[in-house]
Amino acid sequence: RLRGGIGYIESPVPDETFDPTLPDADRFVLSIGSEIKTKVGDLQFALNYSIFRNREIADKVYSGKYKSKGYFISIGYKREI
Repeated sequence: RLRGGIGYIESPVPDETFDPTLPDADRFVLSIGSEIKTKVGDLQFALNYSIFRNREIADKVYSGKYKSKGYFISIGYKREI
């Protein structure tokens, strides 16, 4: 099986409470994955790429322009008893 998807996530963090130790911005998420059936169970793989919108914070302690991106890999194994 081959899987894929696209999503959009709005940031729940307003500019007033923004903190760069937990950067957050609106983002698009692209994902692709696969499931491979074997005799001993199913192997699952997925890759997600998050494209964060640039965020500019003004008139705060952390004023500045913030850019981020993220890659997430997951591997799973499933066996039914």
